[in-house]
Amino acid sequence: MKFHLPMLFILILIATVPAGCNQNNASVGGHTVKQIKSFYPEDIHNVNRIEIFSSAGERKKIENKKLIEQWLDRIGELNVTVDPNREDHSGSLFTVTLFESEQEKFRLTPTSINRTKIMPNDELADQITQLWDGSNT
Repeated sequence: MKFHLPMLFILILIATVPAGCNQNNASVGGHTVKQIKSFYPEDIHNVNRIEIFSSAGERKKIENKKLIEQWLDRIGELNVTVDPNREDHSGSLFTVTLFESEQEKFRLTPTSINRTKIMPNDELADQITQLWDGSNT
């Protein structure tokens, strides 16, 4: 019986190591990596207005449906890292809120998506800045 127990342990170890090395695993350092579009509600394409609030208190509205669709498609492909343990911070350069008529559908900043904390994302921040500047066409 002593001989079979160590052999069983080795077999279990051999079987579990490849599972931990799975290349399709969407986890980095214990955090989940997701595309932004995975956060979208099913009816995201009903959005007809984006409001961007700057940290300086300025607000911009975008109601061009084609521009909204293109921007959603572009940012939807970005990968973000969910970090539920990230400490709260005092604010963001921009907050983007998407509406269908007067109903809020979606909200994001470079550090949160629909109030889910993410690691700061420079690509997302750049896309928001370009949308704010009007250079996102």
